[in-house]
Amino acid sequence: MKVRVHYDSFGAIHGLIALDAPADRMPMLVPEPGLFVAEVEGEIPGWKHETDQPDLEALRKIAQTLRVATPIPRCKLVRK
Repeated sequence: MKVRVHYDSFGAIHGLIALDAPADRMPMLVPEPGLFVAEVEGEIPGWKHETDQPDLEALRKIAQTLRVATPIPRCKLVRK
C-alpha cells in the first residue's frame, strides 16, 4: 500500500491518501492550489497497515501530529 501526502510549503499535512494499486498505475487526487503531493517513503510512525483497509482514525492522528520533513522537493533540469 502506498501513501501519498498533500502538504504545503511549511510541511503541514493537508491530506493523506492510502491506495493499493499496481506499480505501473497509481491513481492520484489533484491537490488544491498551493499544495504539493509526494509519496511517503519508509515507515509511517503510528500506523500499522496489515489490513487492506487503512485505519482512518490513525491516518487522521498522523496528519495532526506529524509534518513533512522536506517540504519542497528540489529538481534539476537536464538536456534530453
